[in-house]
Amino acid sequence: MIGILVDLPALISSAVALNASSGTHLDQDIDGIVARFHRMSLEIRSWLEVEAEPLLLMDSSGRTTDIIQYPDLMAGINDCVSHKALLMVQKALDILIQTRSRSEQPPMSDPCQQIQATILLGDAHVGEVWRQRLIYAFNYVHRECQFAAKPLGFGLRHNQSIGFLDEPLDWKKA
Repeated sequence: MIGILVDLPALISSAVALNASSGTHLDQDIDGIVARFHRMSLEIRSWLEVEAEPLLLMDSSGRTTDIIQYPDLMAGINDCVSHKALLMVQKALDILIQTRSRSEQPPMSDPCQQIQATILLGDAHVGEVWRQRLIYAFNYVHRECQFAAKPLGFGLRHNQSIGFLDEPLDWKKA
């Protein structure tokens, strides 16, 4: 997960800068960053489905369940961080696609990429599922170790304050 998320802060900064800029010469830059965010989203979701969720959705007898059960604190932290990242990527894609659609230039260079990103943005249910998982994971971490929840809570509040997580989130104050 760390290898996937290492570029997220720089991508967020680039998205914010491009959103604040004006001019049609930025369209290719926007297209490139949309592609990077889209790839990151796919990598995070793949990591969750292949590596994380099989462990989180297994009961003590080894059967798959619908109930998330964190085997340890790190699993809860990883789940919280990965879902926070997905929500941030979703928000960044939304901002960039809106910025790009205001342009008078031709559509994105890769129409398939725009369609996939738009589908991701258009599914409000997926975003709400990620939001609920984020809250569930944060609350688990908070119950297990308030010290570990402090940096997560700080990050969540910071992301809300800069507009990269829609409010309100219903987590315990950390």
